[in-house]
Amino acid sequence: MINTGEFILVIAAFIYFAAAMAGILLNKKPFARKLTNILLITSVILITLDMLLLVFYQLHHDFRFVYVYEHTSFDLAPAYLVSALWAGQEGSFLLWAVINSWIGFALWRALNKHNFQNKLIFTCFAVINICIIMMALLSQPFKLMTYVPAEGLGLNLALQDPWMAVHPPFVFIGYSSMAVLFSLGLGTDPKIEKYWEMTILRKWALQGWLFLGMGIFTGSLWAYRALGWGGYWSWDPIENAALIPWLLLTGVAHGGHTTSKAGSRVKYMLPFVMAAFGTFLARSGILKDKSLHAYTGSSLSIPLFIFLAILVLAILYFGLSTVKRNEINRQYGVISILSILNVILYAFAALVFLGTIFPLISGTAVTTVFFNSSALFFSIAFAILFIAECYTGFKEAFFKVLFVSAVITAVICLCMKFTSLIWLLVLWILLMPLVLWVLNTTRMKPTLHFKKIKNPFAAVAHAGVIFLILGAVTSTALSRHGAVLITAGSSTCLGYGAQIDISRLDLKRSTIIHTIGSDIILSPAGNGSSSTKQAVYYTTRPLILLFWIGGVLIILGILGAL
Repeated sequence: MINTGEFILVIAAFIYFAAAMAGILLNKKPFARKLTNILLITSVILITLDMLLLVFYQLHHDFRFVYVYEHTSFDLAPAYLVSALWAGQEGSFLLWAVINSWIGFALWRALNKHNFQNKLIFTCFAVINICIIMMALLSQPFKLMTYVPAEGLGLNLALQDPWMAVHPPFVFIGYSSMAVLFSLGLGTDPKIEKYWEMTILRKWALQGWLFLGMGIFTGSLWAYRALGWGGYWSWDPIENAALIPWLLLTGVAHGGHTTSKAGSRVKYMLPFVMAAFGTFLARSGILKDKSLHAYTGSSLSIPLFIFLAILVLAILYFGLSTVKRNEINRQYGVISILSILNVILYAFAALVFLGTIFPLISGTAVTTVFFNSSALFFSIAFAILFIAECYTGFKEAFFKVLFVSAVITAVICLCMKFTSLIWLLVLWILLMPLVLWVLNTTRMKPTLHFKKIKNPFAAVAHAGVIFLILGAVTSTALSRHGAVLITAGSSTCLGYGAQIDISRLDLKRSTIIHTIGSDIILSPAGNGSSSTKQAVYYTTRPLILLFWIGGVLIILGILGAL
C-alpha cells in the first residue's frame, strides 16, 4: 500500500527541483518564469498539505505512524496535539521545509518584481531548500509501525507549555530569513547602487533578527517556567548556537555597508552558517549527553555535516578567495560608535562560539563563569557606548545622572539586603544609561540627541537592552538560595511579601511565585516530607521583571524598524 505522506513529499521534492532548474536555466524567458511560478507554488502547496496531513494524523490519534505514537496520546490537549508536530526531529524538519518553501516563493516573486537578473541568488536558496526537503524526507516523518498500539507514549511534560508551542516556529522563520540573507549576500554585488537592493538586504536581516529574537525570548520563558531550575539561560550549547547568529544579525543591522567584497558577503552569509551549525549540534546526536535541547540520536548526522560543510565552503570560495589588497577598505581615519559596537558584538559572538565548541574538541567543559564574564564585559561596554553616543546630554546632566543612579542603586541594595561592593559598582554603571534615557524622554525641551539613531523604535529597542541587562544582573547577582519547611494549616513567609501553604505547592514540578520585587521559585526537596510538612528549596530572582520588559521592548523596537 502506498504511504500517502511519503508519496506527496517525494512528488513535492521532484516538482521543486524542476522549478529550480526552470528558474535557473530559463529565467530570461517569459514562459519559463510563468512555468517556474506554477511549479514553485505547486510544490509549496504539496509540502504544506503533507505537513497538514501529519497534523491530521496527530489530531486523530493514528498510531499506525511512529511519529504519532512517540509524541501524542489520547489525554493530550488539542493545542499540544498540533504542537507535537515540532516536538520531534522528523516533524520539525517537515515544518522547516514548509516555512522555507513559502519564504523561497516570496523571494522568487520579489526578484521577478524588480527584474533582478542575477541567477546566483535563486540558485543558492533553491539548493538550501532542496537540502532541507531531502532531510525532511530522509527523517521519515510518515514511517509506519509494525503493529498498531492502543495508546501513544505522549508528549514530554516539559514540552506541554504555551511558550514551547510557539518557540520552534519562530526560530525556523528566523533561520529561513537568514537563508535568504545568505543567498542575497552570495549573489548581490557589494557595490550596491540601487535603493531596493539595500532595502531588501536590510529587510531580510531585520526579519531574521526579529523572529530569531522572538524564538530566543520565548525559549527563555519556556525554560524559566517549565524546566524547574528557575533560570532563563544556562549557556547550553544549543542556546549558544541560537544566540551567535542573533548577535551577528545585530551587527548587520547596526553596520553600514562594507566596501570590501569579501567583508560584505561574509557579513550577510555568516549568520545562516552559524544557524546551520546550531542545527548540526542539535540534530546530529553529538550533544546527546551534553545538552537538554539536543536529540539523542540521528540518522542525519552525515547529511547535516555535508550541508554545513557546503555552506562553509561557499563562504571561503565566494567570499574570502576574492579578497585583493586593493579591495579592502582602509579608511580607518574615522571610528564611529557603531563601528566599535560591531567589533564588540562580533568579539562576543566569537567568544561564545569558542566556548561552545571547546568541549567538543578538548572534552573539557567550559564553566558558566567564562560566559557570564564575557556577557558582563559586553554589558558594561554597551552602557559606556550608549553614554558616549549621548555625550551631549550626559555632559549637561552629568551630576544628576550620577546622583540618581547612585540613589537607585542604594535603594535596590537596601531592599535586597545586598552589600557586595563590586556588584554595587556594576549596577551603578549599568543604571546610568537608563537614567540618562529617562531624563531625556521626560524633558520639555530635550537637548539630548542621537547622532546615529534617529528612529524612535531604535531608541525603544536600546532601552530594552538596558532593561534586559539590568534584569539579568539583578536576578543573578542578587539571587538567594536556601530551604524552608512549609507546614499545613499555616502560611509560610518567603520574603518580598509572599506567603505560601502546602495547598498552593505543586509537588511534581516547580512553583513560581511572582511579586513586584522578585520571583520566588519553589522546588520540593523530596526528603523529610509528610502530609502536614513539606521541605522545599527556594531561589529568588530579584527584579526579574526588568529582564522580561527588556525582551518585549527589544522585539517591539525591531518590529517597528521593519
